[in-house]
Amino acid sequence: MAGAIVSRELCKAQKQAGATYRQALASELERQGVRLEQKDTFRVAAIPRHIERAFSKRRQAIEEAARAHGYSTPKGMELAERHVAPEESMNG
Repeated sequence: MAGAIVSRELCKAQKQAGATYRQALASELERQGVRLEQKDTFRVAAIPRHIERAFSKRRQAIEEAARAHGYSTPKGMELAERHVAPEESMNG
Protein backbone atom coordinates (compact mmCIF):
# COMPACT_ATOMS: atom_id res chain seq x y z
CA MET A 1 0.00 0.00 0.00
CA ALA A 2 1.61 3.20 -1.12
CA GLY A 3 1.28 5.98 1.45
CA ALA A 4 -0.11 3.76 4.19
CA ILE A 5 1.40 4.11 7.64
CA VAL A 6 2.92 0.82 8.68
CA SER A 7 2.12 0.60 12.39
CA ARG A 8 5.12 -1.59 13.27
CA GLU A 9 7.50 0.96 11.73
CA LEU A 10 5.68 3.82 13.42
CA CYS A 11 5.88 2.05 16.79
CA LYS A 12 9.60 1.41 16.29
CA ALA A 13 10.21 5.06 15.39
CA GLN A 14 8.18 6.21 18.42
CA LYS A 15 10.23 4.02 20.76
CA GLN A 16 13.48 5.30 19.24
CA ALA A 17 12.35 8.92 19.59
CA GLY A 18 11.39 8.28 23.22
CA ALA A 19 14.76 6.68 23.95
CA THR A 20 16.58 9.60 22.32
CA TYR A 21 14.54 12.08 24.37
CA ARG A 22 15.16 10.22 27.65
CA GLN A 23 18.90 10.05 26.95
CA ALA A 24 19.05 13.79 26.23
CA LEU A 25 17.03 14.54 29.38
CA ALA A 26 19.27 12.32 31.52
CA SER A 27 22.40 13.94 30.10
CA GLU A 28 21.09 17.44 30.78
CA LEU A 29 20.01 16.56 34.33
CA GLU A 30 23.45 15.10 35.06
CA ARG A 31 25.10 18.16 33.52
CA GLN A 32 23.14 20.28 35.99
CA GLY A 33 24.32 18.14 38.90
CA VAL A 34 21.28 15.92 39.43
CA ARG A 35 22.34 12.43 40.53
CA LEU A 36 20.57 9.69 38.57
CA GLU A 37 20.22 5.94 39.00
CA GLN A 38 20.32 4.18 35.65
CA LYS A 39 19.37 0.69 34.52
CA ASP A 40 17.02 0.29 31.54
CA THR A 41 15.82 3.83 32.18
CA PHE A 42 16.73 6.42 34.78
CA ARG A 43 15.30 7.91 37.92
CA VAL A 44 16.30 10.87 40.09
CA ALA A 45 18.14 9.34 43.05
CA ALA A 46 16.99 12.03 45.51
CA ILE A 47 13.29 11.20 45.07
CA PRO A 48 12.21 8.39 47.43
CA ARG A 49 10.52 5.49 45.66
CA HIS A 50 7.30 5.81 47.69
CA ILE A 51 6.97 9.44 46.56
CA GLU A 52 7.76 8.49 42.97
CA ARG A 53 5.03 5.82 43.00
CA ALA A 54 2.48 8.12 44.64
CA PHE A 55 2.84 10.68 41.87
CA SER A 56 3.14 8.30 38.91
CA LYS A 57 -0.36 8.01 37.44
CA ARG A 58 0.95 5.94 34.55
CA ARG A 59 2.57 3.43 36.92
CA GLN A 60 -0.66 3.23 38.92
CA ALA A 61 -2.64 2.55 35.72
CA ILE A 62 -0.17 -0.17 34.68
CA GLU A 63 -0.34 -1.83 38.10
CA GLU A 64 -4.14 -1.72 37.93
CA ALA A 65 -4.09 -3.32 34.45
CA ALA A 66 -1.66 -5.99 35.72
CA ARG A 67 -4.00 -6.87 38.59
CA ALA A 68 -7.00 -6.94 36.25
CA HIS A 69 -5.21 -9.35 33.89
CA GLY A 70 -3.63 -11.44 36.67
CA TYR A 71 -0.04 -10.45 35.86
CA SER A 72 2.58 -10.41 38.63
CA THR A 73 5.95 -10.90 36.91
CA PRO A 74 8.14 -8.24 35.26
CA LYS A 75 7.09 -9.65 31.86
CA GLY A 76 3.46 -9.41 33.02
CA MET A 77 3.98 -5.75 33.92
CA GLU A 78 5.34 -5.17 30.42
CA LEU A 79 2.24 -6.84 28.96
CA ALA A 80 -0.02 -4.79 31.25
CA GLU A 81 1.63 -1.59 30.00
CA ARG A 82 0.32 -2.40 26.53
CA HIS A 83 -3.23 -2.26 27.93
CA VAL A 84 -2.74 1.31 29.19
CA ALA A 85 -3.15 4.09 26.63
CA PRO A 86 -0.63 6.91 27.19
CA GLU A 87 -3.36 9.55 27.33
CA GLU A 88 -5.37 7.43 29.81
CA SER A 89 -2.72 7.86 32.46
CA MET A 90 -1.94 11.50 31.65
CA ASN A 91 -5.44 12.86 32.26
CA GLY A 92 -6.86 13.45 35.68
